[in-house]
Amino acid sequence: MGGFMRAFRMSLRSLARSPGFTIPALLILAIGMTAATAIFTVVDSIVLRPLRLPDSNRLVMICEEHPRLQGYCIGSPGNVEDFRRQTHTLSDVGIGRTWPYSLDDDVGSRGIAGGLASAGFLRALGARPVLGRLYTEDEHGPDRDKVVLLSHAFWTTRYGADPDILGRTIHLDGEPYEIIGVLQEGFEAPFDLAGVPLWKPPHFDPLDPEIRSWRGFRVIGHLASDATLTSAGEELRGIYARIAQTHEEVNDEWHLRVTSLLDVVVGNTRPVLLAFLGAAALLLLIVCANVANLLLARGLGRRRELAVRAALGAERGRLVRGILGESLVLTVLATLLAVGLAEVATRLFLRFAPPMPRLDEVTMDGRVLAFAALLSVVATTFFAVLPALRVTAWDLAQTIKVGAAEAEARASARLRGALVVAELALSMVLLTSAGVLTRSFDRYVSWDPGFDRSGLLAVSAFANTGKYQSREQLFSMWRQAEARVAAVPGVTSVATASAGPLFGGGDGATPYVVEGTDETAALPSVWWFDVGPGFFHTLGVPVLEGREITEADGLGVEPVAVVNQTMARNAWPGHSAVGKTVRLPDLRGLTFRIVGVVGNVRPLTPGEAPHPEVYWSNRQNGRPATFFLVRAGGDPAALAKPVQDALLAVDPDLSLGTPRPLASTEARMLVLPRFQMLVILVFALAALALAAVGVYAVVSYAVARRVREMGIRMAIGAGASDVVALMFRSSMLLAVIGVAVGLVATLGTARIVDSVAHGVSPTDPLSLAGAALLLLGAAALAAYVPARRATRADPLRALRSE
Repeated sequence: MGGFMRAFRMSLRSLARSPGFTIPALLILAIGMTAATAIFTVVDSIVLRPLRLPDSNRLVMICEEHPRLQGYCIGSPGNVEDFRRQTHTLSDVGIGRTWPYSLDDDVGSRGIAGGLASAGFLRALGARPVLGRLYTEDEHGPDRDKVVLLSHAFWTTRYGADPDILGRTIHLDGEPYEIIGVLQEGFEAPFDLAGVPLWKPPHFDPLDPEIRSWRGFRVIGHLASDATLTSAGEELRGIYARIAQTHEEVNDEWHLRVTSLLDVVVGNTRPVLLAFLGAAALLLLIVCANVANLLLARGLGRRRELAVRAALGAERGRLVRGILGESLVLTVLATLLAVGLAEVATRLFLRFAPPMPRLDEVTMDGRVLAFAALLSVVATTFFAVLPALRVTAWDLAQTIKVGAAEAEARASARLRGALVVAELALSMVLLTSAGVLTRSFDRYVSWDPGFDRSGLLAVSAFANTGKYQSREQLFSMWRQAEARVAAVPGVTSVATASAGPLFGGGDGATPYVVEGTDETAALPSVWWFDVGPGFFHTLGVPVLEGREITEADGLGVEPVAVVNQTMARNAWPGHSAVGKTVRLPDLRGLTFRIVGVVGNVRPLTPGEAPHPEVYWSNRQNGRPATFFLVRAGGDPAALAKPVQDALLAVDPDLSLGTPRPLASTEARMLVLPRFQMLVILVFALAALALAAVGVYAVVSYAVARRVREMGIRMAIGAGASDVVALMFRSSMLLAVIGVAVGLVATLGTARIVDSVAHGVSPTDPLSLAGAALLLLGAAALAAYVPARRATRADPLRALRSE
C-alpha cells in the first residue's frame, strides 16, 4: 500500500507539472466517459434491469402472429385456455386487456377504463391481495363473473382506504358486482394496463367457438421452476399445432412465438437505445485515440529523461508501469468528473426524451458506478498501453546522445497517423448516421397526407353495452351525439370512425375476395374501418369516384363500402371499382358493394407505401366504440370541453378519451425521430470536433519536429506556399485514408442505422458525400492553421534551433 501511495503521489505531481497536457486530456476523457455513462444509465434502466414485478425474469409473453398483423402480440381466450389445461412448463398463464366500464356506486357515477383479466393473468404477474382474496377460474364466464378487485390507489382515492370495503356492491354497466379484494400497493400490470383502477374476470366462456377467433388480449405466463423459455416455446408450439388440427381459427398463416415479457415491454425502444449506446461507444473510442496521441507526444518529449532513468538502472517494465500509472490516475480523475456530469446529462436526457417504456425507472445506482469503474480501466488500456510501449522502445545510447526530435522513430509517426485515421473513420460513421437521421426526420416533417389536419379534433367514446339492447338503439344514440356535437359553436362538420390517420391505429388487415379470385390460393389483404356519413368530407380526403358513405347506408339496405385508390388499383386493375363487390371471409363473410373510391392517405412513416383500405358504414356494421372527428373553424383545442359536454349530454354513461387536436398528435409522433436525430447529431458534432483536434495536434507536432527542416527549405528559396503545401499534403492524405476507412465501416453499421431511420437508406449517397466533405473540410482547416504558422518562423532562428 505504501508503494502504491508513493506511485499515486508521483503520478499526481507529474501531471500537475504538465497542465498543458493534463487539462485538455482530462476534459476530453471526461466528455467521452460522461456520454458513455449517461447512455448506459438509460440503457441499463430500460433494457437490462428486470421489470418491477415479482420474479419478472420468469415472465413470458405468448404471441399469436399473422403476416397481416405485423407488430401485434395478441392471443385468443380459447387457445390460452387450452394452454392452461395442457401445459407443464408454465405455472400460470392468462389473458388481460383494458375494458371500459360505466361505474355506479355510493360515491357517484363515472366512466372508467378498467381491466378484464383471467385469474391466471393476475397470478402470473404476482398480484397479491392486501384485503380479501383474488378471484379464481371458477368465477369466469356468464353469470359467474360478478366479482371485482380494486387497485390499492383506487381503493385509497375513491373509497378512502375503507377497511370494510369487502362485500360492498357496485354496478358496472348496470350490473351488480361484489368487491372481493384489494391488490397490494404498487402493483402495476405492463403496457396500457398500468394504472387500471379495478379488475374483473372474463364474462364469457373462453372455449365458446365464437370466442376462439377473438384475438384481442395480452397473454402472459409464468415459467415453472424447472422450465426455460426454450422448453416453454417448444411445448406451447406443440399444443398450438394440435389446436390447429381441430379448430379452423388456427391455420397455417398463424404462428406462435414465446418471448420474455421484458423484450415485449421494451419493444421498439431497444434498437433506438442500443444505437445511442453504440454512438457513445464510438465517441469514447475517438476520445481514447485523441488522448493516446497526446500521451504519445508527451512521452516522446520525455524520452531523454526516461533514457537517463534507464541508464541509472530503471527497468523498462518499471518505466512502462509509471506511464500507465499516470494514465490510470488521469482516467480516475476523469471518471469522478464524468459520474457527476453523467447525472446532469441523464436528467437532460429524461427531460427531452419522448415517451418510452420505463422512463420513470431510470436512475444511477451501483451498477452504473461499477460500469464507470470498469470503463476507466478499459479506457486506460485503450489509450495508454501503446504509447507507453512505444516511448520506451529506444536505443539507449542514441537517445541520450541526440535530441528528442531526432530520436523519434518512424514507427512512432506511423502510430500517431494510425490513431488520427481511426478518429476520422469513427467520426465518419457518426456523421453519416447523423446525416441519414436528419434526412429521415426531414421526410417526417414534410409529410403531406393529402388533407388539412390543422383544424381537426378527435375524441374516443365507449358506450355502455348493457344500456343498449339492439343495434338500432346504439346507432340512434351515435346519430344524436353527432347532431349534438355538430351544433356546438365553432364546429363546421363532424363524423365518426373506428380509426383513422393520426387517431386510432386501425383494426388490422383481413383477406379479401373479389370476382374471379382463386380462393384456394393465398389471398391479398386489406385494412378495414367502419365510418359514419361525411367522414371523408370532414377529414378532407377527396372522393375520386362515386360517392362516400351517407346516412341512407343504414340497417335494412344493401351493405356498401368505399375503398381507397390503392385497393381499387390492386383489386380491379384497369377497371372501375364502383359497382364491384368484395367479400371478407375472415369477418363473418361480410360482403359489400363498392360505391366510391377515395384518395390515399400517405402513412406518416417515410418510405411506407399506402395500404389497401376498405371503409364500410358504421350504420350497418357499427360497434359500441368509436372516434368522433370534429372539424373546427378556429382552434380545435378550444372545442375539447364543449365537445365532451355535448357527448355526455346525450349519454352520461359514455366513457370518453382525452380530446386531442390531430396537429398536436402529429407533433407528438415526431418527438421520437427528432430526439433520435438530435442525440446522434450531438455525438457526431463532438466526434467532428475531436477529429479536428486530433488532426491539428498531429500537424502541430510534425511542424514543431520539422522546424529545422522548414528553415533550411526557406533559406534556400522555398516559398511559404511550398511549405504549407508540403505539410498540408501529408495531413490530407491521412484525412482521405480516414474517410475511406470510415465509408467501409459505415457499411458495417448499416443495419443498426436502418433500424432507427425511415425512408432513407443507411448508405444514402447524399449523407455519405456530405459527411465526407464536412470531415475533409474540418481536417483541412485543422491542418492549415499549424502549417501556415510554420511559414512565419525566421529561417536563421530555425537553423540555430538545435
